[in-house]
Amino acid sequence: MNLSRTLSSSTGGLIHLTYINLAYNTFVGNMLKEIGNCSKLGHLYLNNNQFSGEILSELGKLSSLESLNICNNMISGAMPEELGNLSSLVEFVAYTNNLTGPLPRSIGNLKNLKTFSAEQNLFGNIPTGVINCSTLAGSFPSGLCKLVNRSAIELDQNKFSGPIPPEIVYCQKLQRLHIANNYFTSELPK
Repeated sequence: MNLSRTLSSSTGGLIHLTYINLAYNTFVGNMLKEIGNCSKLGHLYLNNNQFSGEILSELGKLSSLESLNICNNMISGAMPEELGNLSSLVEFVAYTNNLTGPLPRSIGNLKNLKTFSAEQNLFGNIPTGVINCSTLAGSFPSGLCKLVNRSAIELDQNKFSGPIPPEIVYCQKLQRLHIANNYFTSELPK
């Protein structure tokens, strides 16, 4: 079934929802601010649609959210600092959008994050202090290195530049590092 159109603001009234999967449809327009009212939401899949606008700061209210997939849309702008409030987040997938700007420092707060997939966007800078093997930050988000449980970092085909933070060597559970097609100026630390 291929659903289309925009989402209704009444979706935010479904406060007992734990799972929303609207993937592979033709929804258009902005994500709904009212989604932030779905406080029990654990999984939100909006991928492969035609959503536009920015990632909403209201998503930061979803403290139970474990999976957020917004890939293959037309979402633009910077990632809001409020995403760092998603303390239960395990998987963040946002590749193939038009996201720009530096990654927020608050990404380093996501201690449960295992997969961060944001390749094929237009990011420019990763804040320092985010790579402590529990988070990423620096020109390369070294705060990502602060995230001890991280098993995948996928940031290829962006506009990251500068050195790769030496703290990346502390990400001992890291299995996949995809940083091709950027402008990094150093080799991988030893």
